[in-house]
Amino acid sequence: MLAERKMIIGEIYIEFLGMCISKGQYQLQPHIATQLDHFSDENLTFKQVQQFLGIVNYMAEFILDLVKYMTPLTNQLKKDAPSWNQACTDVIKVLNKELQERESFTDASDKFWGAVLFEEENGKRQICVKYTPQYRWLAKEFERVDRDKTPWLIVLMHVPIYNSNEAHFMEGESMRTVYESWFIKYKVDMIFAGHVHAYERSYRISNIRYNVSEGHPYPIPDKGAPVYITVGDGGNQEGLASRFREPQPDYSAFRESSYGHSTLEIKNRTHALYHWNRNDEGKKVETDSFMIHNQYWGSNGRRRKLKKKYLYEVTKSRQLNYGL
Repeated sequence: MLAERKMIIGEIYIEFLGMCISKGQYQLQPHIATQLDHFSDENLTFKQVQQFLGIVNYMAEFILDLVKYMTPLTNQLKKDAPSWNQACTDVIKVLNKELQERESFTDASDKFWGAVLFEEENGKRQICVKYTPQYRWLAKEFERVDRDKTPWLIVLMHVPIYNSNEAHFMEGESMRTVYESWFIKYKVDMIFAGHVHAYERSYRISNIRYNVSEGHPYPIPDKGAPVYITVGDGGNQEGLASRFREPQPDYSAFRESSYGHSTLEIKNRTHALYHWNRNDEGKKVETDSFMIHNQYWGSNGRRRKLKKKYLYEVTKSRQLNYGL
């Protein structure tokens, strides 16, 4: 949720994250375009390449396949970087030209943009997000899942919904208010997110009963909820997010600010084994692990009864065949 000081109604011009938003158009703030003009087209130093890419990242949502453009420059940041070449020079010229010629921007993909607004009518508060492309897409995807063919339902997100790190704390709250109830309704098993450069695993908890006036503002244990796992610890140029909030919240089962990687072994349609491994000087150190039970197949009583009946019939048939 946004802080109250950041909530302004009726503004016709907004500056946010390097962009000017007005009359339905996006424009880069003037100082960003000016900064790009300061870079030479050739022979940038390591630090200059980092600075140039940092500024260009403001354009990431608005230029299709921008990552492909940037590859020659990102290669310059590698340990054994190649010498500066014409491809690097061409990238800088193309991006500068692209920026200078655009008077305004539109989303490059034209998909998955939306905002979370609340309206209150007759005392009932509801989320105004039902008409965004992302919302409609996810609603259809959940309905299409056949748990006979796809026993395990795992969701991948960028921003974690539950995160006790100081880095990006509460940034996933707007997504939680919209989609958390769906994760429970459709019996999602696990949700993996990145964004925070550390590792954290939650218990099965939910906050769908959030109601401040009735005294339920915090997540509570919920056997029907998925397990939330933040795995942004694979390595990056920015380093680890080392500051966790204290005390550790009740919903957080395990957390650590170390480089590492995870493995998920699907044993069958009811059980899977998960490991988080700390990377210790090139060695894999198993640090956090648990057995996860499938939300759909592990909780569906009718499915279990059918399976037991099937096993009984098979056993009885074999007994008859063997004359028992």
